[in-house]
Amino acid sequence: SNILQYGLTGLRDRAAAHTGVFYEAVTMVNSAAIHLAQRYAAELPNSPVAAIAQRQPETFEEALQLAYLYHDLQEMENGYSVRSMGRFDHLYNRFLVADLEAGRLTRDQAKELLKYFWVKFFAQSQGKLFGKPFLFGPEANELSYLAFEVYREMQIVDPKLHLRLSKST
Repeated sequence: SNILQYGLTGLRDRAAAHTGVFYEAVTMVNSAAIHLAQRYAAELPNSPVAAIAQRQPETFEEALQLAYLYHDLQEMENGYSVRSMGRFDHLYNRFLVADLEAGRLTRDQAKELLKYFWVKFFAQSQGKLFGKPFLFGPEANELSYLAFEVYREMQIVDPKLHLRLSKST
């Protein structure tokens, strides 16, 4: 959740404010990620990647773009495709709700963004690997409902949606 709260630049700046080898390494890694995002932004100047190269995400689309870039950078580092996307509805719902309330997105546009986001993961594995886990619940929110609706419409085997249950679900 720190990546969504602070963005690449915020994580870099927070690490740079400290001394020590660990913080120097974190600063270097995030600086490299920012440089990569800036290179993408040079080719796509009005895209969400241009925004996340400069600041933390503010919209659902920017948050999804940052999630995908950050995820790919982590998996490139060690070559393993094992990272989950965390409590997806818990982490990304605030971006979706803010966009819907502000009129920046309609529900159908949000569905299209999520479909595109998930197709990118499916394209990497084509259903042949273990799949990319996305965790939902146990508390349902707007993104929970949207995500399961989108998943049902897409009819693909990857990503893998995991639902946490409780007595209140």
